[in-house]
Amino acid sequence: MDRKRQILAKLEDALGFLRAAGPVKSADHAASSEVRKLVLAKVLKLLLLSRESEQLLLKNSVRTAPRIETPQPTPARLATAYKSHKPARPAATQAEGSWVVW
Repeated sequence: MDRKRQILAKLEDALGFLRAAGPVKSADHAASSEVRKLVLAKVLKLLLLSRESEQLLLKNSVRTAPRIETPQPTPARLATAYKSHKPARPAATQAEGSWVVW
């Protein structure tokens, strides 16, 4: 984080010097254009790397709960489960459950 702040301070200083230098004369326009493109490419690369490193930090710093492996049911356990299971009573039909007098 301190390194980023140092780089940001250097960029702000460089921007101040560029503003103080004023506009570029037409004779130096081609050279300054090349330098400007190189600086812009470096700044964009730095921002991209910074964003990628932040994403990696977030991805790797979030702790997830350990996965708990459920044991595979054995045939004996399945048989016990089916023996102890009682089928549900059939639901009453509408005619049986209502108090309609015919």
